[in-house]
Amino acid sequence: MFTSGHDFFANGDAAICTVHGDVWRVSGIDSSLPNLSWKRFATGLYQPLGLKIIREAGLTNIRDKSKRQTARLIELADQHGWRINTPRDPEKRGGTVSIDMPESQQVCQDLVAREILVDWRPRAGVRFSPHFYNTDEEIDLAIAAVEEILKGRAASTMPA
Repeated sequence: MFTSGHDFFANGDAAICTVHGDVWRVSGIDSSLPNLSWKRFATGLYQPLGLKIIREAGLTNIRDKSKRQTARLIELADQHGWRINTPRDPEKRGGTVSIDMPESQQVCQDLVAREILVDWRPRAGVRFSPHFYNTDEEIDLAIAAVEEILKGRAASTMPA
């Protein structure tokens, strides 16, 4: 089995996902494992890179955190004068903020090279999609990385 992620339920059962797209619930986990039981409860995912059980976190808490983190992204982008291509109203906004800064396509490539997972769309810019497992510090670090990339690109294009 080629696993790609796992998490645990409050009762000690494990959830394990595989690169092939299956999610298994494993129960009977103890020090001797005599009653270990595997049950597949999901299939069809496309190469999942991880797994997180959200029921225990609470959907309302997750949505509230998403609103807060996307608002932070918008606030930081506004401080730089970058165009926001996402609804500013949190009730009309999903979990993604598209920011069009100078050289956004190259900035996106540079962020990905730094293992900051974003993507780019024409006429939208760099799409940041914080999830419930991202910290507020990671939001600030991502924008700080954009600042550093843009400063480095500006310095490399200045005449000597």
